[in-house]
Amino acid sequence: MPDKHNQHKSKYTIDRGMPGAFDGETVTRRRFMNIGGQTAGIIAAASFTLPALGFAVCLLLCAVAVVGALMVSQSTGSGIA
Repeated sequence: MPDKHNQHKSKYTIDRGMPGAFDGETVTRRRFMNIGGQTAGIIAAASFTLPALGFAVCLLLCAVAVVGALMVSQSTGSGIA
């Protein structure tokens, strides 16, 4: 039985029969472009997710602070004007 690790694979996508391959494209370039595209997508998603999350957390913390201030003012007898 031949050892499959000794067989040389071509570095070109068209020789490996990859879908969407074009002449001269290497597997390394395709992997690099794939990872680059995914990274750009992650950055784009984070650019609107993180500010929205920060806004929501700020509203939550501000609401907790207001409720806490009201509780303190009611327990001491001084009202908030």
